[in-house]
Amino acid sequence: MLNKEHLHEEMLRTVNKSIKGEQFIRNYYKFPIGLFVLNDMQSADEMYNHVMNEIPDRESREFDTYYDCWLYLYTKLSNNPMSKFHYEIILKNKIASTGFSAVSTRNPELRATAISMICASFEKDTKIVNEAANFIARLHLLNKGQGNFYFMTNKDNNLIKNFPIEHERTHVFKTKKARPMLYSFSLAIIALINVYKQTELPKYLKLASEYANFIIQNDFKNDYCGKSLVAMCMMYEVTKQKKYMQMADSLNQYIGQLTIRDNFHTHDGKLISVDRLSEYAIGMECYDRVIART
Repeated sequence: MLNKEHLHEEMLRTVNKSIKGEQFIRNYYKFPIGLFVLNDMQSADEMYNHVMNEIPDRESREFDTYYDCWLYLYTKLSNNPMSKFHYEIILKNKIASTGFSAVSTRNPELRATAISMICASFEKDTKIVNEAANFIARLHLLNKGQGNFYFMTNKDNNLIKNFPIEHERTHVFKTKKARPMLYSFSLAIIALINVYKQTELPKYLKLASEYANFIIQNDFKNDYCGKSLVAMCMMYEVTKQKKYMQMADSLNQYIGQLTIRDNFHTHDGKLISVDRLSEYAIGMECYDRVIART
């Protein structure tokens, strides 16, 4: 079984600085915070600087907000003044008084709103936190009785149910052909619990519990589950309910089954992208800290 020390070694080993531009950013933008969480500050800072030295083409990015959110979290937690720079970019994808979009030309969605809300909570930006939380709450309410979960709304705050099949994974939970964005639920839980811990307002915990039910009921064991492990650990810490710890145990064991062979990383026989190494390391570190306090 792998552990976070193995993942740390793999993160350092797999960095390929001959890769340039968008592809380097896509591969390694999560590495700075992963290395930071594992207490390797020197490597974290080196990786951050290397990512920032790549020239970004923001117009062609699929998920502009997401890159800057992960880089913001690293800079904020490491007291790097560049956090302000990243936060300003994140705010550009805010849609009026609702949620956040993946890029400025799209509609508000759960995943972008949730991770942007996490950043806003660290920034103590109460207005943005409240608006993001309201979007996440409204989206949950709109999806009640739908028999599915739609991740995105239009400018009139209605669920978007009609979309090209090739884009279904960004729009809906139960997909027909593509793999859905399951981590949207985990990010929503993390965002809501983070704010609950700051405010102690029950509404945030209640809504987080509603989103946690999607993971509990569907047992998301896949290469997105680093985020799910963090979410379950956070739910357990604030509720002490065994079901969350049981799920965390299961996810931690699943992550430990990652296979390394011939410089490739596979899970359930499927290749995973290198950025998952950072997510797995963060999840395992969160799990170990909860176990140590239990």
